[in-house]
Amino acid sequence: MKKTITSLFTILLLTVLFSFDSGTASWKLTKENDNIQMFHKWVNLLESQKTRAMKVTFFADATPQKVLECLKNPEDIKQWSHGIEKCERHPKTTTEWTTYTLFKIPGPFDNKDLVSVYNVKNLGTRGIVIDITSSPDALPTPEDVQRIREYNGTWTLTPKSTGGTNVTFEVISFTEPILPRWIQDPIVQSTFMKSIKNLRTLAESK
Repeated sequence: MKKTITSLFTILLLTVLFSFDSGTASWKLTKENDNIQMFHKWVNLLESQKTRAMKVTFFADATPQKVLECLKNPEDIKQWSHGIEKCERHPKTTTEWTTYTLFKIPGPFDNKDLVSVYNVKNLGTRGIVIDITSSPDALPTPEDVQRIREYNGTWTLTPKSTGGTNVTFEVISFTEPILPRWIQDPIVQSTFMKSIKNLRTLAESK
């Protein structure tokens, strides 16, 4: 069971809405480990529906360009992110590209894939912002694979004057829990923390 939930954590993080109204809700600390902070807050989708937004923050002893490289290179992505079977990058320009990602999910669940467009904004001394949105019809969907059609995430890489980079990732998930949250959430959070630690270690090694 633990292996199945661990493999599914990417679905919970990747199935998101394009836009939302966060209102006046404030972030609440969900988990903190090894100087990585995970936050969440509930936001309104409709009058009778709410969903949970997630944010992760950490410091990497690496330049924003090195962190960007880890988010851009398919081999790097497979190295730091759990649950990825295949990752391909299709460049358009130096600041825009399409990434295809296949997530291997244990049965009886279908494998998932995602076609996403990355747009990079270089803010000079203020850092780098990477906006990621889904483009589900840009590539054919393989057989026996369920495509994630709605995705929106943002990485913000802010350099510090003393060196290194403050990294923030924000995403919204509206997927209903497969299991009760008291079972699922601790495993999802722990697995995601491990991925973020892998990302930081990889960026700092470049």
